[in-house]
Amino acid sequence: MKTKVTAVRRNLYGSQEIKGAKTLGLYSRLRKRIDYITYFSYKRWDRIVRLNNAIKRYCDPQEVYYQEYNNHECCYSCVGDAEAIGVVLDIWGEDMARSLKRFSDCFTIDEIIEKHLY
Repeated sequence: MKTKVTAVRRNLYGSQEIKGAKTLGLYSRLRKRIDYITYFSYKRWDRIVRLNNAIKRYCDPQEVYYQEYNNHECCYSCVGDAEAIGVVLDIWGEDMARSLKRFSDCFTIDEIIEKHLY
């Protein structure tokens, strides 16, 4: 399910708002479950893999990149968007990470993978 992001703009607080995003609510709910499981359930990897598969199946990678770019405050980071790209690399893999429209590309995808910046 690919969505068409109509506009990305900065709000009053400096973070970016995404107009036309369809899967961000689902992604944030699944991500909260993963965080809860890793903190309280002593890393039940079978559940984490199931939730990551659900994210991979139902969420748009470009929207997940936008969300993680804002969550990690990559515009202030000295490694650019490496953390946001790392989330996409973990879930979808290298091919999908190469096809994203990136905001700050301080490092190439190869450098991020080689140096383990995420």
